[in-house]
Amino acid sequence: MTVAETKDYVARKRFDALDARLANDLQRHFERGDARSEVIHRDLDVFSKNDDAGDAIRTWRRERPNSAFAYAAEASFLTGEAWRARGSESSDKVSSKQFDQMQRLAGLAIEAAETAVRIEPKLLPSWRNLIELGQLDNQPDVSRWAFESAVAVDPGCYHVNRAWMLSLRPGWGGSYEAMDAFATKLAKQAKDRPLLALLAVLPDWDRAIDARDENDFVQMARLLKPHLMQLPSPEAFELLGPPFSDRVVDGQWEGIAYLLEGVRFGDCGACTQDPLGDNLTHIAGDAAWGMIHLKRQVIDNADDLTARFLIGQSHYEQAQFHQAIADLQLVLARATGKRLRHDSLSLLIASYKGVGDSANVQRYTDQLTRESEHSDR
Repeated sequence: MTVAETKDYVARKRFDALDARLANDLQRHFERGDARSEVIHRDLDVFSKNDDAGDAIRTWRRERPNSAFAYAAEASFLTGEAWRARGSESSDKVSSKQFDQMQRLAGLAIEAAETAVRIEPKLLPSWRNLIELGQLDNQPDVSRWAFESAVAVDPGCYHVNRAWMLSLRPGWGGSYEAMDAFATKLAKQAKDRPLLALLAVLPDWDRAIDARDENDFVQMARLLKPHLMQLPSPEAFELLGPPFSDRVVDGQWEGIAYLLEGVRFGDCGACTQDPLGDNLTHIAGDAAWGMIHLKRQVIDNADDLTARFLIGQSHYEQAQFHQAIADLQLVLARATGKRLRHDSLSLLIASYKGVGDSANVQRYTDQLTRESEHSDR
């Protein structure tokens, strides 16, 4: 399921078909053996990653006010909005305005998710959202209630157990002791539910984040490589890839290998596709291969402006100046970050030089000067 497909269902007023498709995917989660599928989680998680899904979801919910799946989609969408409002900075760098917006959106998401599971208690993606929202909004009782309710439905659900493990991180009020203990418990269930074995890496993954922040890449590798000798951990590949390809001496090709495996086994999106596309272009010297990953990322997440910038950069470096101009104009129409706007304007100026358009060279040079002066005040 993609956002584009959902919009098509909504535009054609095929609400019953949309609900039926998701009901079928939910049922597949509870099949046995090879018939079991995690696709319902991917179906609904896609809404958390796209900030343009709101109108379609609101129409869906208005037309089908008793649809558990419409509420579940809304909960996923609002959970993503709450995280975007908070930003990726550490809590001490989150402004009061960001916090207030995050809290408002988290409250709406909790309400939508609670409605979804009240209509359909088997909707594990909404229970997972509630675990995450309790963590995000500092409501540990909500997280615990959601986790206990979810494991009563399916104790071996990978996504629910992963969300609970992440809520136990020290940075969110938990501890490594709690994470290690939970990993040990899950290992006992892995024979029947093999995906749970992938969660064993998460305590060391969180420790490796601390090592990365201290630029201790040797310790990162020491923590994560033993896990990779056992299982293809997406989290480990995603964490090791960027620093090895960009910052570890003689680690570029190893970093690319990690990123390729991260894309293969995980669904991080921007944290693997963007650096992989960039590194395939500039380290491997294969712009076409890099472009495959960058364009795939833009299809999956139309809001990834970094990927769009990297596409424009690749077109510029191949002397495809007109295409680069179109790419960079798209970035500048939406970008708000100072660094991204500066880099996009600089490359846009160079692209207009490439086509001999002196008027636009001057126009965007003046704009770059104004924006630079404004940012320095």
